[in-house]
Amino acid sequence: MLTAPVPELPAQLVASATVLPNRAAILPLLPKHKVIVEVGVGLGWFSNQLLWNCAPRRFVGIDTFLLHTCADVFGMSAKERFGGLTHREYYQSEMEKHPAGSVVTVMEGDSADMLAALEDESADIIYIDGDHGYDGVMRDLMQAGRKIRPDGYLIVGDYILIDHLHADQPYGVIYATNEFMLSQGWAMQYFALQTNMYCDVVLRRPDVVAAGAARLRDLERENAALRDEIRQLRSSRSWRITAPLRRLRGG
Repeated sequence: MLTAPVPELPAQLVASATVLPNRAAILPLLPKHKVIVEVGVGLGWFSNQLLWNCAPRRFVGIDTFLLHTCADVFGMSAKERFGGLTHREYYQSEMEKHPAGSVVTVMEGDSADMLAALEDESADIIYIDGDHGYDGVMRDLMQAGRKIRPDGYLIVGDYILIDHLHADQPYGVIYATNEFMLSQGWAMQYFALQTNMYCDVVLRRPDVVAAGAARLRDLERENAALRDEIRQLRSSRSWRITAPLRRLRGG
């Protein structure tokens, strides 16, 4: 049961947010050849997408790697899912199959502690999908805020109040994310939908979001001017070609 309302975000922190159809749509918008940290790697499904789409020069996968101790792992027994391997062994084997697997570093343990071990401002993209309780998300976000570069991307997964597909388990993700945005001054750049509303949000520093929005407006104006110029050229070319024909015909 939810015990308190979610902290409301002021207009300036969401004014430039763009809604995307799914989290896969975030990937083409991220920079390539950067340092990516993923908190809560699971079976490596999204790790693979990040590797394929962003071609990072370094990728850090953080997890407690305890799924092999669970009775059920995404609809299969742990033994069947992992083939007798531990969760970490399975994940590492999946990453080694990837052509860019050599850039992957695996860190096992409490996610906030693992983030704390990274150098400050050393990551360009941090994806947070670990402990979904309020305290866990807030600890991860506070550490991530120190480790991300000034123009970096903080992405939070499962931005939803209740895990309605699994016994209506309350989540603290929205509470922690909104409080982090309010206290640290981060703005939302993208809101990525999901079919069951396990959405993702992309956070950036407000000056970076504002600069990006201004650049987009400039590009839109440039494109509009180019379209007008093309229309004028086409019209002018058509006049030059058809005018002599009209004279020949007596028009």
